[in-house]
Amino acid sequence: MTFGPVHRRLLARVRRPDLSAGLSTLFVVVVIGAPMGLVTWVIAREIAPAVGMLQTVFGQLLDPDSEPRPRRRG
Repeated sequence: MTFGPVHRRLLARVRRPDLSAGLSTLFVVVVIGAPMGLVTWVIAREIAPAVGMLQTVFGQLLDPDSEPRPRRRG
């Protein structure tokens, strides 16, 4: 258990098992949940414009009336 020592320290300090369990749970949620939430938020912000761009590109590629783009040389 990674957070077992934290729980034991809290239990020794507050001397109430129910309170130390609640504080330990809150600590784990903050330590793990907050960074995961931030990472998820940043990834979602980065993906949204890319999805729009891909929809535009694929829409142009699949449109039978679109003009073919000249190939780049070099």
